Amino acid sequence: MSNTINTSMDYTSLFSSLPKTNDSSSNGLAGLATDFSSIRSGSYKKLLSAYYKKVASEDTKEADKKENTNLQLVAGNASSLKSAAEDLKKLDLSTASDEDAIKKLKEFVSAYNSVVDTADDVDRRGVLRNAAWMTNIVKKSAGLLSDVGITIGKDNKLTLDEEKWKEAGMSTKTTLFSGSNSLISKLAYKATQITSSASEKQSNTASAYKPDGDYTKVNTQSMYDTLM
Repeated sequence: MSNTINTSMDYTSLFSSLPKTNDSSSNGLAGLATDFSSIRSGSYKKLLSAYYKKVASEDTKEADKKENTNLQLVAGNASSLKSAAEDLKKLDLSTASDEDAIKKLKEFVSAYNSVVDTADDVDRRGVLRNAAWMTNIVKKSAGLLSDVGITIGKDNKLTLDEEKWKEAGMSTKTTLFSGSNSLISKLAYKATQITSSASEKQSNTASAYKPDGDYTKVNTQSMYDTLM
Protein backbone atom coordinates (compact mmCIF):
# COMPACT_ATOMS: atom_id res chain seq x y z
CA MET A 1 0.00 0.00 0.00
CA SER A 2 1.38 3.36 -0.96
CA ASN A 3 2.12 5.87 1.84
CA THR A 4 1.75 8.85 -0.52
CA ILE A 5 -0.89 11.36 0.68
CA ASN A 6 -3.45 12.35 -1.93
CA THR A 7 -3.13 16.19 -1.98
CA SER A 8 -6.34 16.55 -3.95
CA MET A 9 -8.53 15.10 -1.18
CA ASP A 10 -11.47 17.13 0.11
CA TYR A 11 -10.26 18.74 3.34
CA THR A 12 -13.83 19.52 4.29
CA SER A 13 -14.65 15.83 4.29
CA LEU A 14 -11.50 15.10 6.25
CA PHE A 15 -12.33 17.51 9.06
CA SER A 16 -16.04 16.77 9.11
CA SER A 17 -15.30 13.07 9.47
CA LEU A 18 -13.59 13.67 12.80
CA PRO A 19 -15.51 12.44 15.85
CA LYS A 20 -17.79 15.09 17.31
CA THR A 21 -16.73 15.78 20.85
CA ASN A 22 -16.80 18.68 23.22
CA ASP A 23 -13.07 19.08 22.85
CA SER A 24 -12.27 22.66 21.79
CA SER A 25 -9.50 21.62 19.42
CA SER A 26 -11.76 19.39 17.33
CA ASN A 27 -14.43 22.10 17.28
CA GLY A 28 -11.77 24.50 16.08
CA LEU A 29 -10.76 22.13 13.30
CA ALA A 30 -14.39 21.76 12.23
CA GLY A 31 -14.75 25.53 12.18
CA LEU A 32 -11.66 25.87 10.06
CA ALA A 33 -13.06 23.30 7.67
CA THR A 34 -16.29 25.26 7.32
CA ASP A 35 -14.38 28.52 6.71
CA PHE A 36 -12.14 26.80 4.21
CA SER A 37 -15.16 25.45 2.37
CA SER A 38 -16.76 28.90 2.28
CA ILE A 39 -13.61 30.47 0.90
CA ARG A 40 -13.28 27.79 -1.76
CA SER A 41 -16.90 28.15 -2.86
CA GLY A 42 -16.64 31.94 -3.07
CA SER A 43 -19.46 32.60 -0.60
CA TYR A 44 -17.10 34.24 1.87
CA LYS A 45 -15.97 36.72 -0.79
CA LYS A 46 -19.57 37.41 -1.78
CA LEU A 47 -20.46 38.02 1.86
CA LEU A 48 -17.63 40.52 2.27
CA SER A 49 -18.49 42.26 -1.01
CA ALA A 50 -22.11 42.60 0.02
CA TYR A 51 -21.10 44.03 3.40
CA TYR A 52 -18.73 46.62 1.97
CA LYS A 53 -21.23 47.60 -0.72
CA LYS A 54 -23.79 48.22 1.99
CA VAL A 55 -21.34 50.34 3.98
CA ALA A 56 -20.37 52.30 0.86
CA SER A 57 -24.03 52.81 -0.02
CA GLU A 58 -24.80 54.13 3.46
CA ASP A 59 -21.79 56.47 3.32
CA THR A 60 -22.91 57.73 -0.09
CA LYS A 61 -26.45 58.38 1.15
CA GLU A 62 -25.12 60.29 4.15
CA ALA A 63 -22.80 62.36 1.92
CA ASP A 64 -25.67 63.10 -0.48
CA LYS A 65 -27.88 64.16 2.42
CA LYS A 66 -25.21 66.52 3.72
CA GLU A 67 -24.61 67.95 0.24
CA ASN A 68 -28.33 68.59 -0.27
CA THR A 69 -28.51 70.37 3.09
CA ASN A 70 -25.54 72.56 2.16
CA LEU A 71 -27.06 73.34 -1.25
CA GLN A 72 -30.32 74.41 0.35
CA LEU A 73 -28.40 76.62 2.77
CA VAL A 74 -26.34 78.38 0.09
CA ALA A 75 -29.45 78.80 -2.08
CA GLY A 76 -31.27 80.49 0.80
CA ASN A 77 -28.30 82.74 1.56
CA ALA A 78 -27.93 83.73 -2.09
CA SER A 79 -31.65 84.55 -2.24
CA SER A 80 -31.20 86.79 0.81
CA LEU A 81 -28.23 88.45 -0.87
CA LYS A 82 -30.29 89.20 -3.96
CA SER A 83 -33.02 90.81 -1.85
CA ALA A 84 -30.50 92.85 0.16
CA ALA A 85 -28.71 94.01 -2.99
CA GLU A 86 -31.95 95.04 -4.70
CA ASP A 87 -33.15 96.91 -1.60
CA LEU A 88 -29.87 98.81 -1.47
CA LYS A 89 -30.06 99.59 -5.18
CA LYS A 90 -33.59 100.98 -4.81
CA LEU A 91 -32.50 103.32 -2.03
CA ASP A 92 -32.02 106.93 -3.14
CA LEU A 93 -28.67 107.59 -1.51
CA SER A 94 -28.85 111.31 -2.23
CA THR A 95 -31.90 111.75 0.00
CA ALA A 96 -31.71 108.76 2.37
CA SER A 97 -30.43 109.30 5.89
CA ASP A 98 -27.15 107.77 6.98
CA GLU A 99 -29.09 105.51 9.34
CA ASP A 100 -31.27 104.11 6.54
CA ALA A 101 -28.31 103.64 4.21
CA ILE A 102 -26.20 101.94 6.88
CA LYS A 103 -29.07 99.62 7.79
CA LYS A 104 -29.35 98.48 4.15
CA LEU A 105 -25.58 98.18 3.88
CA LYS A 106 -25.38 95.99 6.99
CA GLU A 107 -28.05 93.67 5.56
CA PHE A 108 -26.14 93.47 2.29
CA VAL A 109 -22.77 92.81 3.98
CA SER A 110 -24.27 90.13 6.24
CA ALA A 111 -25.98 88.35 3.32
CA TYR A 112 -22.84 88.54 1.18
CA ASN A 113 -20.68 87.07 3.95
CA SER A 114 -23.19 84.24 4.48
CA VAL A 115 -22.90 83.26 0.81
CA VAL A 116 -19.10 83.32 1.04
CA ASP A 117 -19.31 81.17 4.17
CA THR A 118 -21.51 78.47 2.66
CA ALA A 119 -20.54 78.37 -1.02
CA ASP A 120 -17.29 76.51 -0.31
CA ASP A 121 -19.19 73.78 1.53
CA VAL A 122 -20.81 72.44 -1.65
CA ASP A 123 -19.49 70.42 -4.55
CA ARG A 124 -21.57 71.94 -7.33
CA ARG A 125 -19.62 73.46 -10.19
CA GLY A 126 -22.19 76.14 -11.00
CA VAL A 127 -22.28 77.39 -7.42
CA LEU A 128 -18.51 77.51 -7.08
CA ARG A 129 -18.04 79.22 -10.45
CA ASN A 130 -20.60 81.93 -9.74
CA ALA A 131 -19.36 82.45 -6.19
CA ALA A 132 -15.81 82.88 -7.51
CA TRP A 133 -17.06 85.38 -10.09
CA MET A 134 -18.86 87.27 -7.32
CA THR A 135 -15.80 87.56 -5.08
CA ASN A 136 -13.57 88.50 -8.02
CA ILE A 137 -15.80 91.35 -9.16
CA VAL A 138 -15.90 92.66 -5.60
CA LYS A 139 -12.10 92.54 -5.43
CA LYS A 140 -11.90 94.55 -8.64
CA SER A 141 -13.89 97.28 -6.87
CA ALA A 142 -11.81 97.07 -3.68
CA GLY A 143 -10.49 100.62 -4.06
CA LEU A 144 -13.93 102.22 -4.43
CA LEU A 145 -15.38 100.07 -1.67
CA SER A 146 -12.59 101.11 0.66
CA ASP A 147 -13.40 104.75 -0.08
CA VAL A 148 -16.92 104.25 1.29
CA GLY A 149 -15.83 102.23 4.32
CA ILE A 150 -16.17 98.65 3.03
CA THR A 151 -13.06 96.47 3.21
CA ILE A 152 -12.41 92.93 1.96
CA GLY A 153 -10.73 90.49 4.35
CA LYS A 154 -8.39 87.63 3.48
CA ASP A 155 -11.38 85.31 3.81
CA ASN A 156 -13.24 87.39 1.16
CA LYS A 157 -15.73 88.66 3.74
CA LEU A 158 -16.75 92.31 3.93
CA THR A 159 -16.64 94.67 6.89
CA LEU A 160 -18.28 98.09 7.13
CA ASP A 161 -16.82 101.18 8.77
CA GLU A 162 -19.91 103.30 9.46
CA GLU A 163 -18.01 106.52 10.14
CA LYS A 164 -16.04 106.25 6.91
CA TRP A 165 -19.30 105.66 5.02
CA LYS A 166 -20.76 108.86 6.42
CA GLU A 167 -17.69 110.82 5.31
CA ALA A 168 -17.51 109.31 1.80
CA GLY A 169 -18.47 111.27 -1.31
CA MET A 170 -21.87 110.74 -2.88
CA SER A 171 -20.36 110.17 -6.34
CA THR A 172 -18.51 107.04 -5.21
CA LYS A 173 -21.56 105.74 -3.35
CA THR A 174 -23.84 106.05 -6.37
CA THR A 175 -21.21 104.53 -8.68
CA LEU A 176 -21.18 101.41 -6.52
CA PHE A 177 -24.79 101.14 -5.45
CA SER A 178 -27.00 102.84 -8.04
CA GLY A 179 -27.77 102.11 -11.69
CA SER A 180 -28.11 99.03 -13.84
CA ASN A 181 -24.36 98.72 -14.44
CA SER A 182 -23.32 99.23 -10.82
CA LEU A 183 -21.53 96.74 -8.62
CA ILE A 184 -24.68 96.07 -6.63
CA SER A 185 -26.63 95.21 -9.81
CA LYS A 186 -23.98 92.70 -10.85
CA LEU A 187 -23.99 91.13 -7.41
CA ALA A 188 -27.79 90.84 -7.40
CA TYR A 189 -27.58 89.03 -10.74
CA LYS A 190 -24.83 86.69 -9.52
CA ALA A 191 -26.83 85.90 -6.39
CA THR A 192 -29.66 84.79 -8.69
CA GLN A 193 -27.25 82.57 -10.61
CA ILE A 194 -25.95 80.98 -7.40
CA THR A 195 -29.49 80.24 -6.23
CA SER A 196 -30.31 78.70 -9.60
CA SER A 197 -27.17 76.55 -9.65
CA ALA A 198 -27.75 75.33 -6.10
CA SER A 199 -31.34 74.39 -6.95
CA GLU A 200 -30.63 72.54 -10.21
CA LYS A 201 -31.26 68.81 -10.38
CA GLN A 202 -28.25 66.64 -11.14
CA SER A 203 -30.41 64.70 -13.60
CA ASN A 204 -30.79 67.72 -15.88
CA THR A 205 -30.85 66.29 -19.39
CA ALA A 206 -29.41 69.37 -21.11
CA SER A 207 -25.98 68.68 -19.74
CA ALA A 208 -22.66 67.00 -20.32
CA TYR A 209 -21.80 64.64 -17.48
CA LYS A 210 -18.30 64.48 -16.06
CA PRO A 211 -16.57 61.37 -14.66
CA ASP A 212 -17.30 62.44 -11.06
CA GLY A 213 -21.05 62.55 -11.73
CA ASP A 214 -21.31 66.34 -11.93
CA TYR A 215 -22.22 68.02 -15.17
CA THR A 216 -21.58 71.10 -17.22
CA LYS A 217 -24.80 72.68 -18.39
CA VAL A 218 -24.46 73.97 -21.91
CA ASN A 219 -25.82 77.50 -22.34
CA THR A 220 -24.71 80.90 -23.54
CA GLN A 221 -24.51 82.24 -20.00
CA SER A 222 -21.78 79.72 -19.17
CA MET A 223 -19.83 81.00 -22.16
CA TYR A 224 -20.32 84.58 -20.98
CA ASP A 225 -19.13 83.71 -17.48
CA THR A 226 -16.00 82.11 -18.87
CA LEU A 227 -15.11 85.29 -20.71
CA MET A 228 -15.58 87.48 -17.62
